[in-house]
Parts: sequence; C-alpha cells; structure tokens
Amino acid sequence: MAKTKKCMDCGTFNEQDSKFCEKCGNSLNQNDTTKPQESTVNMIDCPFCGQKIPMNSEKCSHCGEWLDPSKDNPHGVSIVLGYIISIFGWLGLIPAIYLLTRVSSSAKKHGVIQLVLSIIFGFLGLFVNFY
Repeated sequence: MAKTKKCMDCGTFNEQDSKFCEKCGNSLNQNDTTKPQESTVNMIDCPFCGQKIPMNSEKCSHCGEWLDPSKDNPHGVSIVLGYIISIFGWLGLIPAIYLLTRVSSSAKKHGVIQLVLSIIFGFLGLFVNFY
C-alpha cells in the first residue's frame, strides 16, 4: 500500500488508511484532535526525563536531549583541547567560555568544569611564582 497521508505534526508520510502517524503518534484526521492510547503506539521512556516518547525518536520532545549520545557531542575536539589547555591556567578560560556559549548541555557542563580548572591552575601558578 502506498504511503500518501502526511502527518501535519512531524511530516512523515503514512499509509492512506492510517488513523495515527507511525512516527509521532498524532492523529492523521484533521478534524480529530485525539491521541491514541499509549498501548497502540510503540512508546519508550526517555532515559533523561522519564516521559513517554515514540520509539523511533532521535530527540526527546519534552527535555530536548538527544537519545543517541553521539549526536549531542559535536564539540568533542573542543572539549578535549579545553581540558589540555586548562592545565596552563588562565589560558584555559578561552575554550571554557567557548563551550559555555554552546547550546549543547554536555558542552556547557564541560565548559563549567574547564572554567573551574583554569581558575584553580591559574591561582596555583600565581602562588608558585610568588614564592
């Protein structure tokens, strides 16, 4: 059977006789605003917030976290270099601030850690040079 009915919510093409979208579970009847029961749609629990989401989702629609961790970390090189540079003290503030301005929650978390490390190593460098 050809997929010809388009979901107005997620844009997935579904079979003509489908009542609900096979990807997001929303009603395909424009006049019908009801949602299917959870038992009729393959749902899983989000590992981050615990809310029910469609099984083939890539990102949680409630908390915004990527379900595949590799998609959430496009700043991997920046994170590694930031930790290396943070050892040199105040210079580590540059990658830390860069990571803090990213949208990714993972990048922000590493930015905070690098910021703290840079400040600690910066003060240690001052004390070592002072004495």
